[in-house]
Amino acid sequence: MAKSPSNNNTLFTLELLGGGGLLVLGFLALNYQLFTGLLATSLFGWILLLGGIVGIVVSFGTRNWGGFFLYLMTGILSFVAGAVIIANPTESLATITGIISIILIAGGIFRFVTALLMRFPHWGWSFAYGLISLALGVAIWRHWPTSSIYFIGLFIGLEFIVSGLSTLFTAISNRHVTSTRMAY
Repeated sequence: MAKSPSNNNTLFTLELLGGGGLLVLGFLALNYQLFTGLLATSLFGWILLLGGIVGIVVSFGTRNWGGFFLYLMTGILSFVAGAVIIANPTESLATITGIISIILIAGGIFRFVTALLMRFPHWGWSFAYGLISLALGVAIWRHWPTSSIYFIGLFIGLEFIVSGLSTLFTAISNRHVTSTRMAY
């Protein structure tokens, strides 16, 4: 069943609005990097806290099964971690940024060493990706904890901008393909 022109126009409009909205959010996040980072960190804390509550409640439903203490301890740990993050968002932002830099360094080293040793097809891309990850991780670590003020906000802002542009370009290309098909 073919889509009607009005459905295509509605989809095109929604994609334009969504892409434009993501671009605006991305530029706002870039302009308010610390606020964006603290907001993301606080949201993460609330998710952990609420997940911990759910885990604790679920644990009491598993008392007859041997997993009671597993669910209870996991729920308590998640709840406490969430509460600590919510109570200390700035310190938590710095900690998360430090952990991300360590992951980038370790992952970058692993990726470029593996690419060098294994020489699988198109290994050069993996090698380059590993070097870029390593360089980014080292750059963040060298300026840590100061880098935590802007890193998460910068990352989120760039993600929104790239996603917004991708959505806009997809809408425009789909519109072009649809109008070309209708011409025949």
